[in-house]
Amino acid sequence: TAEAATEEGVAGGEEAKGEGRVLLIDHLNFNHEKGRHDLLKAFYFDVLGLSPDPRKAENLEKGKKTLWANAGIHQFHLPEAPRAQTLDGSITLAYPGLDEVTKRLEEAPAVLRDSKFSWARVARGEGAGDIDRQQLAVTDPWGTWFYLTSDAQAEDPRGKQKGEASLALAATDFTFHVPRGANLAGISRFYQKVLGFTVRKESTLEVVLEASPLQTLTFREVHEAREAADDGRVQHEELGEDEEVYAQQTYEGLHTNLHAPHTHAHTRTHTNTQQPAVPP
Repeated sequence: TAEAATEEGVAGGEEAKGEGRVLLIDHLNFNHEKGRHDLLKAFYFDVLGLSPDPRKAENLEKGKKTLWANAGIHQFHLPEAPRAQTLDGSITLAYPGLDEVTKRLEEAPAVLRDSKFSWARVARGEGAGDIDRQQLAVTDPWGTWFYLTSDAQAEDPRGKQKGEASLALAATDFTFHVPRGANLAGISRFYQKVLGFTVRKESTLEVVLEASPLQTLTFREVHEAREAADDGRVQHEELGEDEEVYAQQTYEGLHTNLHAPHTHAHTRTHTNTQQPAVPP
């Protein structure tokens, strides 16, 4: 049964299960507020130092529709919708060092002052990949949490996205929150058996999946009470695709895109719950 699998399979913190068939998580897609390219450009390009993808240069010039922001081999796809989405979890970006991005944060464009943008230095505890190092906790203009870490070895040697090189080397982890009591063992089995991830770590509180030796996908239990709220916050619970059309029709465009040999897959989330009071 699921209960037996949870007790026997995750209680001790089992690690490194399965033979990985996933090459990488290529991009994360989530909506920005229509008409606010100024916030997108200020945060993703001026502050985080990501590179605008030239395949969306026309949209960048016009100041509307989808932008793609590159971080080494990875991307963020940012379509517009009547309301923005915030991720119920966090995103980790790796840099060769934190001095330059810290300077960018200190000199952030004025347009971000009236948004949910914020940042702070925090100590990193046990997280994706069990790496313990200093990091910066940053929120985007709509409240999604980013962790910025120093890791000069994080750049994927297999290539990078088109356009100029980005300051960020890679998106090294995507973390999604799950409610207390969620079947983490079942999540682990699905991603291992169906999608071909390697399970790097499995415990009663989180599952860390390996998309590549340099990138992880994490599902972490959170203990805060979660009540339904119409605030655009999204969790990883539904499937779907088509970033532009879906974003316009339902406002629920968040998905991840992963690559495996000879195929690729989209996974999407849907609106959920309240803004966390502290960094996830």
